[in-house]
Amino acid sequence: MTTFSLKGLGKLSTVCLLAAGLLVPQLASDALAGVPPVEGSAAMQAPAKNAAVVAKLIGMVNNRREKTLTGQVRTINDGIVIRKSYIKDGKIIIPPEGLYSTARSSNWYPFDNEPITMAGAPYRVIVDRYVRDVTRDVVMKVGDVITSNADKSRGWTLASIEGWTTYGLEDGKEAVFKVLKTTGNFYGSSFPVKVGRSISNDAANGAMVHGTAQPVGHTVPDEENNLSRFDYGSNVSSVGRTYVIVDRIDENNNVYVREFGTDSCTDIYMSSAAPVVGTYGNDDVFKLGNATVRVDKVAGESCEVTISEPGGVVTTKKLYIDPKNAHWLMQSMVERDKCYLVSESGKYLVHLNIRPGNPFQDGKVSLVAYSDVIDIQNGAPWGPDPRFLTRPET
Repeated sequence: MTTFSLKGLGKLSTVCLLAAGLLVPQLASDALAGVPPVEGSAAMQAPAKNAAVVAKLIGMVNNRREKTLTGQVRTINDGIVIRKSYIKDGKIIIPPEGLYSTARSSNWYPFDNEPITMAGAPYRVIVDRYVRDVTRDVVMKVGDVITSNADKSRGWTLASIEGWTTYGLEDGKEAVFKVLKTTGNFYGSSFPVKVGRSISNDAANGAMVHGTAQPVGHTVPDEENNLSRFDYGSNVSSVGRTYVIVDRIDENNNVYVREFGTDSCTDIYMSSAAPVVGTYGNDDVFKLGNATVRVDKVAGESCEVTISEPGGVVTTKKLYIDPKNAHWLMQSMVERDKCYLVSESGKYLVHLNIRPGNPFQDGKVSLVAYSDVIDIQNGAPWGPDPRFLTRPET
């Protein structure tokens, strides 16, 4: 299974291949999120406290360093992950979704020819796509895991609840949520929320947007200003596009979640081939593997690109940068989709060379083109070896 962890603009890239023979069956497309994980599956199970860790494995990639198109240095590492294994009748039993081959690199960005290793082979990440996963109206206790997508491959866990007795408050509590990867590891950010009768929610309801009405300098609390009868907190916690909203925590430490929201990666375009990078004007043509690429209608901030594949299959698309939304280009899937073309067969991809800056200069356009493209899709077989399934994560 392939796992890419994508966070905000900077994206921590993790690739995992999960042995298909150990997977639970695919769930129906209308399966609901907001439910516990599949029973017996090791998906989203944290590592054991006494888990063995081997720093280096013979045959795995260790500390391979490569540069991206913009000269960023990336360090690649491979690994093997086994979750929730046990010994029975003299055999080592690994539960469904408990065996992964992983590779990690540092933070990565779309359209920068990012290096990665999958099952020992080098690839370049081109661009990803995602969906928004929202879950509402669930009640959780510490240690509970709630899935956020239909195939139950990622979700949320309630990591802890702390009382505010440190501040002398009996009713105030803080709950800390974390986003779980399929491999059982957490995303980089935690999501703390604070609720209680004595906790002000001014930060969440907008009361503090323009500052408070308190005077500058020293103020003595009194009956009128009420400065000694509350603590600041918020029932909303957010980082980037991921957030938690909590309504209350009861006396039994049940946390009533109004809403979870996070973006989840659905597929990622990658290639094992080195990119073709060049600048082209109207009617320019260049070879891309067994295909031919033609550039036409270069004008202002747009151009038309045609990929002609063997057998006469032709794919044409206008590529452009929407000026009114250009500031969203690196993060917005909608804006990125305007910048690249995938051939009919899916084997070829051409994108505007936007990483250095504006690709349109002096009546020409700078393009980056790939052959041997593969589309890593959530839950689909890994093309080079169908014994494995892929699972992009974000």
